[in-house]
Amino acid sequence: MHPPRTQDANKDQAPPWYVRSFGDYYNLLYQHRDDASAQREVTNLMTTMDLHAGMRVLDVCCGAGRHLAAMRRAGCDVFGIDLSPQLLAEASKRDAVRGRVARADIRALPFDQSFDAAVNLFTSFGYFTTDEENTAALHSIVRTLKQGGLFAMDHAHRGCVERTLKPRTVDQRGDATITATRSIEGDRVVKHTSIQIDGQTHQLSESVRLYHPNEMATLFEQTGLMDVRIVGGFDGRALDDDADRMITIGRRV
Repeated sequence: MHPPRTQDANKDQAPPWYVRSFGDYYNLLYQHRDDASAQREVTNLMTTMDLHAGMRVLDVCCGAGRHLAAMRRAGCDVFGIDLSPQLLAEASKRDAVRGRVARADIRALPFDQSFDAAVNLFTSFGYFTTDEENTAALHSIVRTLKQGGLFAMDHAHRGCVERTLKPRTVDQRGDATITATRSIEGDRVVKHTSIQIDGQTHQLSESVRLYHPNEMATLFEQTGLMDVRIVGGFDGRALDDDADRMITIGRRV
């Protein structure tokens, strides 16, 4: 996604957190997300969503392309969009998805009824400050779908986050010391990360809107999706108290 242009009066303002956080240190912070896990997740999700080879699929906020590559191996005609130039560059190193990614604004995607399905994985929604902006983003995604097209959003399960949130963690990864503090502030989960490496300290922040299941179902319906169902994992397991994922699936009217 690409942030809309701002007026000159705002040109000196710091970019929003989601511009700063998905850059040079992303792979260090999320190194546990590997190709093997992406392959398992895609295999399960294709069954849960009823996707099959030959479908044209859009990966919204595709990152470094792990799931794109797995869907391509499964025979899907895939395309990915993301905001981060660094992650898109990583994705473009993959032979399976080279030429199939682009930088785009999630709130104004340049597609209209072009895809059989779309996915949005690993809590890549709810980044914007207002509910109106987040709703606009979902409207934009839905517009990319053909009539009857499928959409799946993988988001954090709010109830599980509230019960299991670790206020502070310190991890050593090679030469880097990573200290993270987390809190829930209203409807958002906020994370501040300090990375100490090579004698320098780098600060990153995240702020993501959390949704109750009924809120997400209502949002899907309000943006033109029907037959909405919510599961607790890529494999379609029930959304119970122990599920850390909340995967909402709908079909464009």
